Amino acid sequence: MQLLEIDGWQGSGKSLLWSLFDGSNSVFSSLSHEVFHYIFLNEPSALGLLTSGRMFEFRRLLTTTLHYKIEEMSLAGRRRQDFGGGSVLEIPCEFDFYEFEREFFTTAATAGIVSPSGACAHYYQLMRAQSRSASLPTSPAYCAVMGLSMGGQKDYLRLLAAFPKMKVLQVQRSPKEIIATRKNRASEQATIQGYGNSFGSAMRTFEYERIKLFHRRGAALEKLLPTRCKVVRFLDLLENTESTMRKIVEFLGIDYEDQLSLPSWNGVPLVLNGRTYLDSEYDSADQLLSARERAHLHKRDKFERVYISFCLLRQRLGKILTNHSR
Repeated sequence: MQLLEIDGWQGSGKSLLWSLFDGSNSVFSSLSHEVFHYIFLNEPSALGLLTSGRMFEFRRLLTTTLHYKIEEMSLAGRRRQDFGGGSVLEIPCEFDFYEFEREFFTTAATAGIVSPSGACAHYYQLMRAQSRSASLPTSPAYCAVMGLSMGGQKDYLRLLAAFPKMKVLQVQRSPKEIIATRKNRASEQATIQGYGNSFGSAMRTFEYERIKLFHRRGAALEKLLPTRCKVVRFLDLLENTESTMRKIVEFLGIDYEDQLSLPSWNGVPLVLNGRTYLDSEYDSADQLLSARERAHLHKRDKFERVYISFCLLRQRLGKILTNHSR
């Protein structure tokens, strides 16, 4: 089971693509927006800690992932799925986290793991054994996991070198709609944690321009490595779901299934008050941004080259200050 990283800016629609893979026989969608594989990318000693049985030290590395978010979900007996506009679907969760974790830690040292890819396959195969996907007749070719929106091409190349058979799907959505979504979430932090950003903060930190640069780098990576990286347009997922998913499975080398056009989580359809997760663009910039805010974004579009220059200068200064502080 190889990794399929679903990447994109926060608020880009990664969750939609992740939920479309949930019903597939060929792709297992991890039960959370898991980034377990980044342990091995960011900590050189991680593989040795795992295979030598030094689990106390490895557990500390797990705190940098969403591993313990799965525990919270398991204890609560439900998962919360944001539908936008303050609407949240609560889905029953019967996942036995402690049995999953016990088996992972007791078998890791004897499972013959010799690479980060092998460690991830072992982790997700055990997760799958506790999920609805375990009842499916075939063993999946991929496990869909989440990315951390690394914008630099060097970062992506390092990631793909560490996981030689990984493929990456980068979901791209209008930067204006992303800003609107994150502004909306900033006012809903009691419900949606860690997802929002006020409009003022986004503008001060050049987030609008950083999203544009991130998308350009994704397109460049797709051109450089067309067999391993693919850009997926969020609106295509919404408006032309089947044809878009057919192109994606062709890229992955797997068969199309009707379930790939039906969003779900652990086999439960994502439907709230008669709306499916695919119905429409729930967070519209026209509705969520004021006329003044939309005018400000229009100005930044008009003088895009100037604002992107300021953004790049700010990033360079940030790197200089960081290196100096070391």
